[in-house]
Amino acid sequence: MTMADGEEATFQDSFSEELRGNEALKDFTNIDGLGKAYIDTKAKIGGMITIPDGRATEETRSALWNKLGRPEKAEGYEFEKTAVEGFEYDDKSIDGFKTMAHSTGLSADQAKGVFNWLMADTSSKVSGAVQEHQASLDAAEATLKTEWGVDFDKNEGAMGKALGQFFNEE
Repeated sequence: MTMADGEEATFQDSFSEELRGNEALKDFTNIDGLGKAYIDTKAKIGGMITIPDGRATEETRSALWNKLGRPEKAEGYEFEKTAVEGFEYDDKSIDGFKTMAHSTGLSADQAKGVFNWLMADTSSKVSGAVQEHQASLDAAEATLKTEWGVDFDKNEGAMGKALGQFFNEE
């Protein structure tokens, strides 16, 4: 195609005057390239996530959290309960944590990470408390052995009988 001044027309020349100088279009040399870019852009836009503003409804925010990996319901979170000596899991507390995680929009991975950190921290504290308690018992026993000397076993048995009368173990 030749222009009125005799120069060979370019693909850019086929655009309207309004679009011809647009920087976003300068790299296109044919209609196929423009078409492919348009199709790629539409595909990317379709997969985009819109971040809600402060006026967004709960439904809009909920849809975002779900797209980002939050389970549909709080019951959808799954946590591994590792055994911790001296600690028993409270299913009501775990359900409460799941509800909180869901209402604040945590993804399954985020909630699992927080849960695992809390359990490791709790395990460490419980383990430390058990060790402190045992050390305290050992120290008390050592003190009694020093004070009672050879009568320790006899006194310990008498103490056990007395406690058994007041605190019936069944």
